[in-house]
Amino acid sequence: APSSGLIDGGGIYCDDSSPTIANCIIADSNADDGNGGGIYCTNSASPTIINCIFSNNSAGSSKGGGLCNNSSSPNVTNCIFINNTAYSWGGGISNLAGSSPVITNCIFSENYFKMRMFFFKILQ
Repeated sequence: APSSGLIDGGGIYCDDSSPTIANCIIADSNADDGNGGGIYCTNSASPTIINCIFSNNSAGSSKGGGLCNNSSSPNVTNCIFINNTAYSWGGGISNLAGSSPVITNCIFSENYFKMRMFFFKILQ
């Protein structure tokens, strides 16, 4: 079922934690006024994310439609990021200061951020 977070982490919020998230579909989740529509990682979070699909997630007013990392270092393996959106940066994944994710064997398709499209239209 779709889920919505008022600020960060519409689907999952990881704060200084190291969960294993495996074989999941994270879809139709929204961080309405923040980062990480699907998952938001902060404060040295280091989750292991394996064999997951991030689809149709949105960071309505900021970064990381699928996944946003803030001072965090997740291991992301064999995941698919498709049709995720963010307002400013990183439709699929956004990495903020102090983040060092390891991303292995993942597919990214049709992810975008809206602000880029806005500027593109102005410059044409």
